[in-house]
Amino acid sequence: MGFSQEKTASCYFAVAASTSLPQDSEIRMMVAKSAIVITVSDDFYDMEDSLDVLERITDAVQRWDAKGLSGHSKTIFDALDSLVNELARKYFRQHGTDITNSLRDIWSETFASWFTEAKWSKSGFIPAAEEYLETDMITSIAS
Repeated sequence: MGFSQEKTASCYFAVAASTSLPQDSEIRMMVAKSAIVITVSDDFYDMEDSLDVLERITDAVQRWDAKGLSGHSKTIFDALDSLVNELARKYFRQHGTDITNSLRDIWSETFASWFTEAKWSKSGFIPAAEEYLETDMITSIAS
């Protein structure tokens, strides 16, 4: 994806600098993978010209079903699905609780907020401060 920022190494090293103990290697990998999915997805919402394409990926994440996606949207969804499944599987092994739906809800909210920002940007709409802060709070935490 030519539009994406090249942050793979910097994502990993930022995490490694904050938690460098050998027993934390799995945490570093999960956080780095999450950061890469966030970066690529956020860039996609910023760079994609078609609101229709963005609406389709947003809807797919809401449904958690890739039906109807193709190209970059499908690649992003598949990477996100793989990440969520991996995180949930590891958490379940350690704690015995399935967090799959909670993770999907978090990502769904994030993608919906990116879509809202994309609609604002493409239409030139300037939201009220409260509306902007409500949406930006979600996307800022993700990014």
